[in-house]
Amino acid sequence: MLLGLYQGLFDLPWVSPRDVHNWRLKGRLGTEIKAAFGQLPADNRGAYYTWFLQNQYILDKSIPIPVDEQLLNQVEETTLRAWRFTGHSESLSSQQIQEKISEMSPARSSCYYLVLALLIDPMSHPHPNMVCWFEFGFCTCRGRMQESILTYIYRALMRQCSFDELVDAFDSATLPQLMDSKGFGQLRRAITDLDDFMGSTSFRKSVWDLKQLVEVASGEGGGTFDLVIPSVRVDYGFMNCRSDSEFKDLIALYKQVFDMEHFSPIGLHEAAIQGKLLEHMEKFVQLKKSARKQFVRLLKNIYPLPSI
Repeated sequence: MLLGLYQGLFDLPWVSPRDVHNWRLKGRLGTEIKAAFGQLPADNRGAYYTWFLQNQYILDKSIPIPVDEQLLNQVEETTLRAWRFTGHSESLSSQQIQEKISEMSPARSSCYYLVLALLIDPMSHPHPNMVCWFEFGFCTCRGRMQESILTYIYRALMRQCSFDELVDAFDSATLPQLMDSKGFGQLRRAITDLDDFMGSTSFRKSVWDLKQLVEVASGEGGGTFDLVIPSVRVDYGFMNCRSDSEFKDLIALYKQVFDMEHFSPIGLHEAAIQGKLLEHMEKFVQLKKSARKQFVRLLKNIYPLPSI
């Protein structure tokens, strides 16, 4: 819509790109656009201009963003439903609920936000940029089908378990056992790496952090080098990136293999700690000669560590 507005603006014979640039520098872009279109008869100003009049806050930061009351009510209702699942009083206000959540233990807080994520959109699973996508093992899923299976299991646990049961299992790294006890053993074993990930809350292989980085950085909005945590930076070659372009090339390479149905992230982790990233990746990806030289340098790390 904004592009259409600018196209219509530049079609006006009395407006030049330099004019628009100067308006922006002076902080008068919205005001001058209205003045420019105001010289046209009202019936000739077009749908894009009508849209602009209804959304002037996009170009004029002094205008507050309108509140979507329907969306706000939906969020408050979902927050209350998630709060109800924790077994606490429903008489609290949204602000009081948020204060109580901030006082929760890390395990209870994590479980609450998982429940909230599952309630927000009953038709989808948590997004990779959510903490619960990592903490509850969605990062181990190979493809959307497995993510849907894991989502189904957690929603079923919400129906069959109390919030305290869910928290205890998460805190003690026994979520797979809880799933088994409720009859979901066969389903969850289809997600082959879930046991490896959920079997500990204190140590998890850095490849799962890498996968989350890749999913976020290759998604809508992208990502930057600032997203890379130290273990991933060291283990998977990001410390060798000299530019944003190299960062994106490395992300794209890892994305390519993570999207392969039979590619093992744990196998990648084992190759990393052996210092054999390049050799391992070339088992799955044929690197062009022009790109291989770059990846020979990028896919180096500090491993294997010397014996003491």
